[in-house]
Amino acid sequence: MVEQEARDQTRRCRALPDSVATVTRRGLCMGCGTCQSVCPSGAVVMQVEARTGCITPRIDDQRCTHCGRCMAICPGHSPSPRRAPQEPGSARWDDVIGAYHACYTGHAASHDVRYHGASGGIATALLVHMLQSGAIDGALVTQMSPSNPLQTTWVLARSVEEIVAANGSKYCPTAPNAGLSEILAHEGHYAVVGLPCHMHAIRRWGQSNPLLAERIALHLGLFCANNNTYLGTEYFLWQHGIAPQDVAGIRYRAEGWPGRIVVTLRDGRRIVVPRGSSERRWHRRALFTSAFHYHFAIPRCLLCADQTCEAADLSLGDPWLRELTVTERVGLSLVIARNPQGEALLSDAVAAGAIVVQPTDISVVRRAQNYAFKRDVGGRIWLCRTLGRAVPEYPDRALPASIRSVLSGLRYLPCYVSHHRRLWPLLRVLAVVEGGSRLFMARIGRGMRRLFGASPKDRRAV
Repeated sequence: MVEQEARDQTRRCRALPDSVATVTRRGLCMGCGTCQSVCPSGAVVMQVEARTGCITPRIDDQRCTHCGRCMAICPGHSPSPRRAPQEPGSARWDDVIGAYHACYTGHAASHDVRYHGASGGIATALLVHMLQSGAIDGALVTQMSPSNPLQTTWVLARSVEEIVAANGSKYCPTAPNAGLSEILAHEGHYAVVGLPCHMHAIRRWGQSNPLLAERIALHLGLFCANNNTYLGTEYFLWQHGIAPQDVAGIRYRAEGWPGRIVVTLRDGRRIVVPRGSSERRWHRRALFTSAFHYHFAIPRCLLCADQTCEAADLSLGDPWLRELTVTERVGLSLVIARNPQGEALLSDAVAAGAIVVQPTDISVVRRAQNYAFKRDVGGRIWLCRTLGRAVPEYPDRALPASIRSVLSGLRYLPCYVSHHRRLWPLLRVLAVVEGGSRLFMARIGRGMRRLFGASPKDRRAV
């Protein structure tokens, strides 16, 4: 099956241009960094594009041999197929979640790891346990750059300290797959941590490179609706009167769950700002979502259909359940074991006392996140195609476009122009107006439910 997929992939790529520069020009680059690792001549280097705030590949025409290897593994133009169960009874299937063996809620056993993680600290605790037990020799993770505190860098972490330093979410571009070449260059077994786009690329390359597949002991995936350009963080700082050059460090989710944004300035001051999920003032919440959800989304993210990182062995996400958000303050994670390998590694960490998990039903996972963004991807793809923009191929997914999904996609149109800083005051007004409108409609809805009664569906957290 894997060999057939590799042959099909090779045939598709023969009909494509021989460089990922074409993918970038068409606006389909995910910025994952895999092309830098796979290039045999070192012609590809991932760089931050100052104008758009995205990470994109730069091709050295003098070195490029036009071998086409970068295109063969690039998930930008055609993501990997869904990893459906290969044998009857080997796994269960859910149209939203994908293939899974079991689902859990849980957290790191260490209070400090749990408190300082993005949700329950499961990723950090699991990686530390695997490193200390000898299951891995290192982990490919993402940290904020020591040389530029507002940008990310990949690290092949080989110590507990390096793994712990990479904890927490990064609401900005990341290209950890640029470090896959280091895994190939050093013997051992490694874990890789990444978003759905990163995992799609790793699985695709692993199909044609057995050495890479053999050296990766764990694909640890993170839920992702969409990521944001670096300009989203700059816009957030601008909202709060903070100059980027004055920032010594930023934590996008700090101090428990659901966490707060903590900006440390070079003079030692700390500015703490609630995240959108914990912000009580509606206009501040609207400005937060403007920066980190709608107006500064990486445009390619709008065309991604995978929210739960279906290509991973273990997938981790936040349980945005109303019964938890009103009480939980330390941290809790959703865990989806995709295959026996992930299940075994999770069980080993539980047995060793590194993490604590509790089985949960798939119905809980289905209502623990807002999956509407990914369900509506068909509408955004239709919009882009209608406007003459390139779109990725999804031959294994049905992505219908409805009137509602098309209309909901219109709210993301500002992300195509938000790199023009002169428009930021207008985006700020737009965010407040839209936030006020949503609040008004929500209050009308609550009033109608009080008048006519609420259904169980209305009472669900989204």
